Amino acid sequence: MGPNNYGINAIGGIHDIEVFNDTIFIATSNGFHVSTDNGQSWVRKGAGLDQDLIASIAVDESNNIYIGNNVGVFKSTNYGQNWNYILSGTLLRNIASFYDVVFAARAWNSLSTGIYRSSDHGLSWQIIPDLEGTINSFCLLPNNNIMAGGDNLYLSSDIGVTWYQLQSPVWGGGEITDMKSNDNYVCLSSDMAGVFLSTDFGNNWISLGLEWRLISAIDAYRDSIFVGINNAVNNPFPEGPFLSTNRGITWSTINQGLDNPSVLSFSFDSRGYLLAGTWDDLYISSEIIATGLKSYTSELPNEFSLSQNYPNPFNPVTKIKYQIPDQVRNDNRLVTLKVYDVLGNEIVTLVNEEKQPGVYEVEFKASSGIRKLVSGIYFYQLKSGNYIETKKMVLIK
Repeated sequence: MGPNNYGINAIGGIHDIEVFNDTIFIATSNGFHVSTDNGQSWVRKGAGLDQDLIASIAVDESNNIYIGNNVGVFKSTNYGQNWNYILSGTLLRNIASFYDVVFAARAWNSLSTGIYRSSDHGLSWQIIPDLEGTINSFCLLPNNNIMAGGDNLYLSSDIGVTWYQLQSPVWGGGEITDMKSNDNYVCLSSDMAGVFLSTDFGNNWISLGLEWRLISAIDAYRDSIFVGINNAVNNPFPEGPFLSTNRGITWSTINQGLDNPSVLSFSFDSRGYLLAGTWDDLYISSEIIATGLKSYTSELPNEFSLSQNYPNPFNPVTKIKYQIPDQVRNDNRLVTLKVYDVLGNEIVTLVNEEKQPGVYEVEFKASSGIRKLVSGIYFYQLKSGNYIETKKMVLIK
């Protein structure tokens, strides 16, 4: 990999890395740091934060930033310049955001079972008691389900409202330490049982080796899997990180250029370089690893599009995303989005207004409209000028 360091001097470790557009956020034991030029320069931002130690970072679809530490959750609406304390009185292990819903996992306390969930950007929180023990990682699967892992392994198909337990592949009473997914598989790491891979959304797992190592981080791109090892402070034979280019069939060490081989966190920047956070600094690969990564840039779409609602099937709420292209005539700016039953009767109008080019998302509740909905098939239709697209969704009660 031949990495170069960024000179963060993050004494105590870089625990999490989050990339949004060309901005990199890192959570360290020495505060919250931001780079807006792909790591060439860094600014520490922390007005309103009570502690230097930052355990985890999440960015939602509304560009809000959330961090978790030993006293709770903080939120910033201006890229970390200022912070507000939004969830207090808990020890935070991990924080994540999917579909504009925020999840915060409690830890380090046997009484701290369950997770916190907020669907209003942290204004209010609901405790989900279904998850027992420590939760170290959340992961969005290719089928839009959410997986949570730690002492146990859980799955949710309704954006975290309800969860059910899966059989964890980790043996010997160990913990799941991290999880990542791509279009074809999901992989997870553990504190001593090694690395595991599933191609059926967590129902079955195969072992990829690397047992008896304290694995702290994992990332994946296509057939390549990256694994970080948290070496003991006084370990005379530190090892890692590891790379497999064939989904875990064989492994090689990639530590050239790393002053400290203990990698606590991974991420890819917007250009496709791999970032690795260690106990001392942040490193970047000397070459581009990933191409065609999903971008969060604000480039305007070039065509109309209506996405499949998620979750689907749903109960009682689902979200519908659509996009309006940059090159549209004035008469195409009037946009309607309506929901119909199987007989073609209109249930509700979700959108009926002129829209500027961009990507939009609306929420549909089964309680919307003039009548109570029953389980079954429904249709939603987007119209703008000559463009018409219809998709099917399923309500299950």
